Amino acid sequence: MDEKLIIVMVGLPARGKSYTSNNLCRYLNWCGVNCKVFNSGDYRRKIMGGFQDASFFDFDNDSNYRIKEQISKICFEELLKWIDKDGVVAIFDSTNSNVERRIYLKNKSKPRNIIFLELITDDEVIIKKNLNLKLISPDYIDKDPKYALEDFNKRHEFYSRQYATIEDSEDVKYIKIKNFTEKLVIRRVFGINESLIISYLMNLRLNSYPIYLSRHGESINNVNKVIGGDCLLSENGNNYAIKIHDFITTEIKEDFIIFTSCLKRTKKTAELFTQKKIETRLLNEIHGGICENMTYYEIEEKYPEIMQDRKADKLRYRYPEGESYLDLIERLKYFVLQLRSYKKPILIVAHNAIIKVLLGYFQEIPHEKIPHIDVNLHEVIKLTPNSKNYLKETIKL
Repeated sequence: MDEKLIIVMVGLPARGKSYTSNNLCRYLNWCGVNCKVFNSGDYRRKIMGGFQDASFFDFDNDSNYRIKEQISKICFEELLKWIDKDGVVAIFDSTNSNVERRIYLKNKSKPRNIIFLELITDDEVIIKKNLNLKLISPDYIDKDPKYALEDFNKRHEFYSRQYATIEDSEDVKYIKIKNFTEKLVIRRVFGINESLIISYLMNLRLNSYPIYLSRHGESINNVNKVIGGDCLLSENGNNYAIKIHDFITTEIKEDFIIFTSCLKRTKKTAELFTQKKIETRLLNEIHGGICENMTYYEIEEKYPEIMQDRKADKLRYRYPEGESYLDLIERLKYFVLQLRSYKKPILIVAHNAIIKVLLGYFQEIPHEKIPHIDVNLHEVIKLTPNSKNYLKETIKL
């Protein structure tokens, strides 16, 4: 986990480099691997100010080319400083589309570990989706859509003229992905973090559909302030099962998938849905160990040290014979990989601690804050993806 790694993105514009970089960075940080994206476009906008139209990206314009190369080098220098001081994985998000640039980056990185990640796309549907994300990027967010499209197409043409795919003769470690998991080629890539990265990339799809999260309806144990267990819903909980069914089936017009835990209260909450349902133990509530099926009052009376120790460090504290929040992150790593592989809306009906940990991933919330997120009963959280993150909306039913 301590080995430093630099990932250099490679590919034409609108191939999903920023989408992949941001999603991979979010996942690695959530998994406890300190990661940061260095985007050369952000540095260009910061250094030059204003808007640079397509002519700035003409490789035949020597003046602009030198400026662009200098900005890229400044960005990469900042990346090297960060990874040498604080980081574990740094992602250089730029086109890096010619051999000369890649040779420079390879030599500049020594003796650090460097992998080139090339995204190749000839699927017009994927390109169009990436283009839609590009047109709401900082370069074009305030521009007329017609002008933005024309300008971007000119920029794309300039890059296409000099683009060179990575060849084995460059003698670099690389991962090539064609059309988001249609084909994956890996050369000389191995290691613990590298395996985690490859697993994520194998499952990453370009998904523009929202994800809905909800705790189960109020349970009998919620009413009695009992932790854990496997009980049924209260009357209020059964009413919520009706409300969430009506809301989701009105909200989502396409086919969608429902995930629940294997515990009765989540299955009962989702019982009215006729869509495909997947039960998974990965979504079971945090296990209270020797405190399962006890009230908070009983725990305070019998195990006062448990209440004190857990309050002091709710993230790391593990119930005796049970789990901690860090254990849940480890458990849910595999569920998130599964989520990334779908291209349709998803409803997740789970539990308080589970929803907190998933929100930690989707909202890029620091680990220490995850146990203290407020997730109320009888609310639906809607997460809508964009090129960088997820927009959160809470609906009370």
